[in-house]
Amino acid sequence: MSIYDRKLEGTDDIFNAIKEIVDKGNLGNKIEIVRMFSAARREYELNQLKDKFEEKSGRKYIREVIVIDEQSAIVISQRDDNPEHGFWYQPIILSNYSNVLYDTMDQALIGMVCMKTDNLNASTWINKMLGIEQQ
Repeated sequence: MSIYDRKLEGTDDIFNAIKEIVDKGNLGNKIEIVRMFSAARREYELNQLKDKFEEKSGRKYIREVIVIDEQSAIVISQRDDNPEHGFWYQPIILSNYSNVLYDTMDQALIGMVCMKTDNLNASTWINKMLGIEQQ
């Protein structure tokens, strides 16, 4: 059984499962350890990238960062400290400064494409053509 198929709950279960793999020391388990390390490294690098987007956003109450590629993401943040008041969707391009907030994810994605092509004002017209409501 692969370590990924086990129902590991809590730090002790995970630690003991990894220790068991290391203690056995056979080739299959070494490959699993390399996989786990590689997955952890990818997660670490993704978190580092998300931190860059959060910093560039400058927003409080960030809920989520959706990474599109190495240079762009959509940062979702609460409008204020109460999540019932809604969210802002902010497209971020690391090599470009633009502080534009949108009411919906759809608008933010269109805004992202417009930012990348230096046509930020076109987002209003594209939204109208597609029937995406502006709030």
